[in-house]
Amino acid sequence: MNFTPPERPSLPKRRKLLWLAFWFQFLATPVLVVAVPPTIRHLSGLRLPMVLDVGLYLGSLVAGATVSGFLLARLMNEDATGFVRQGIGYSFAFTLLHLMVAFVLMTLLV
Repeated sequence: MNFTPPERPSLPKRRKLLWLAFWFQFLATPVLVVAVPPTIRHLSGLRLPMVLDVGLYLGSLVAGATVSGFLLARLMNEDATGFVRQGIGYSFAFTLLHLMVAFVLMTLLV
């Protein structure tokens, strides 16, 4: 039985897919932060304490920013050490950026 592994996409196609995934994740994070926690509360039917409720929002934001950061680091780096270091840095920066945007929007809307 001959098994041939599927071909990997060429490098330009792969980079294009990574850029598309990065921008989708980066721009979708604020939408998901607003949409996911109420959906989880509604589907579970639980009344959560405020601490856990805030944790759902922050957890969604940090998760989205972390994925965005590591996707961008993968696009910018070839070696593993730089990838991890830059991934952590970008993740932290994106988390702060999303938190600042959320703070500004909350102060303008209230």
